[in-house]
Amino acid sequence: FRALIKTDLEKRYEADSDHKFYNDAVAHLIKTTNFELPDEFLKRYMKIIASETNGKMSIEDVESNYPKYQEGYKWQMIENKIVKDNNLSVNQEELFEFSKEYIVEQYMRYGVQLTEEMFEKAIKELFSNEKEIKNIRDILFVKKMTELFKSKFTLQIEEVDYDDFFNVKN
Repeated sequence: FRALIKTDLEKRYEADSDHKFYNDAVAHLIKTTNFELPDEFLKRYMKIIASETNGKMSIEDVESNYPKYQEGYKWQMIENKIVKDNNLSVNQEELFEFSKEYIVEQYMRYGVQLTEEMFEKAIKELFSNEKEIKNIRDILFVKKMTELFKSKFTLQIEEVDYDDFFNVKN
């Protein structure tokens, strides 16, 4: 029982660690990759969008939040280059296999014994929901990016207490 709990906790902490690593890697790449964005063009473009969104985003919001938008645009460009250079994609088979694991994990989390009938119904529902499929594709994509980063970056592995985990400075 202790071994089972230990394995489960290690799996969860590894996922937390990978998530933090991915976020830290993205922040590092944004910070260290130098190129100019067409800021004035992007601001004008965003202001046009703001004026067409019926108040969801004001022109003042564009100006005050532009540094955040700028980081987002920069990351999109970096990410697109990484994807292209490394031929990253998520194919249907990977999506289906991960979806099966995802469904089983969701049911296990609530202690529900999954029957074949329940599984088939859950798979059909999942694949009929485009938003869920996009979410799962995004999860798989981030996993692939994380593995790529792990293989390309020089890692400094540091063990910390869980309470201190999210307070570790880059």
